[in-house]
Amino acid sequence: MESSKTIIVTGPECAGKTMLSEGLAANLECALIPEYSVAYLDALSRAYELKDLVNIALEQKKRIEHAEKEHQLVIADTACLVLKVWAEVRFEKVPLEIEKWWMEAQNYTYLLCTPDLPWEPGAHRENPDDRDQLFELYRRHLWKANRNFAAINGISRVPQAMEFLKVSGLL
Repeated sequence: MESSKTIIVTGPECAGKTMLSEGLAANLECALIPEYSVAYLDALSRAYELKDLVNIALEQKKRIEHAEKEHQLVIADTACLVLKVWAEVRFEKVPLEIEKWWMEAQNYTYLLCTPDLPWEPGAHRENPDDRDQLFELYRRHLWKANRNFAAINGISRVPQAMEFLKVSGLL
């Protein structure tokens, strides 16, 4: 099997990451790695801590790497950048394990969802008022690290993302 291509859907909360991930995976008939943090936080019987973000990152990474061994194309609903930004904003520091994964994640292609969809409350959502600032933080990280990415916006996200992936040579 030729090497796997991994597409990470990222961005602030409630910006359509899951919707875009699921739509792309259905259209491309490829592996989909859901966001592990939801299941992890649902099972937690206390407030989450910085070490929990490390646990989430390690499991999400493991799931992505497993899928990469079995599939040529992998779509992941979030990865290291979400955990990096989450740690920076919530705890003002990024654990080494998350930073290391971010530095290793240079071959991923990123789809950065803009927060132009209405915010909806959720059990683990914390940032209804600063999604634009968070989006800029994501964008700066991607740009500074010279990652292959596109900002995806509006309601027709799947066709927009598919076009970017074709132009990028991933499809």
